[in-house]
Amino acid sequence: MVVLEAVASQDLWFWHAYFDSPGSIHDVNILNNSSIFNKMYDDTALNSLFVLRGTKYKFGYYLVDGVYPDLPVFVKSFLYPDDRQRSRFKRVQEKTRKYIELAFGALKKHWKILVKTSLFCDVSTMIEVINAICAYDEIEFIPETQTLEYGGQEWIQRMMIISDAIIHANLHRHLTDHLWTIDNLDLNISSKDELEGQFLDEDPLLQL
Repeated sequence: MVVLEAVASQDLWFWHAYFDSPGSIHDVNILNNSSIFNKMYDDTALNSLFVLRGTKYKFGYYLVDGVYPDLPVFVKSFLYPDDRQRSRFKRVQEKTRKYIELAFGALKKHWKILVKTSLFCDVSTMIEVINAICAYDEIEFIPETQTLEYGGQEWIQRMMIISDAIIHANLHRHLTDHLWTIDNLDLNISSKDELEGQFLDEDPLLQL
């Protein structure tokens, strides 16, 4: 069994892809084996500093479901919101997170090879194919993730920041407060067909 871990934005662009056989198929096991945090650890990630409710946050964040750990780079929904403010945050978070599902749907529509039984038996070849598909664009390519060298005081400090549950809780609270102050939020997600329609059926790559 092989699994694809990916990060996608609302324009269906894949910013990260990790495809491998992690053993026990579980989101956290896959996360522990992936390279998603490497550039944060070695300080080569793009500058994502932002200020929210007067607090500086060094890294951007990913919208994830409840199974992921409480890290400052993960923003989860509320399982049981107990007031209107948290209910609104839950709606916005879950609405926006649906774009990863749309991205996977568009990927399968664009690359027919993904909906067929694999022609390859070895995992390394599958990984090469998936990485090429996720990075494909007529103009741009996703930069390769650099091999991480462990150790060093600065590396340890960055790892501790990324693992800080207090920062995670503060970010969650500040985002919830911030969304409550925004008027006229659009909570309607574009239809799957509308977003996937940006891929042209006459594209010759569809037949791969």
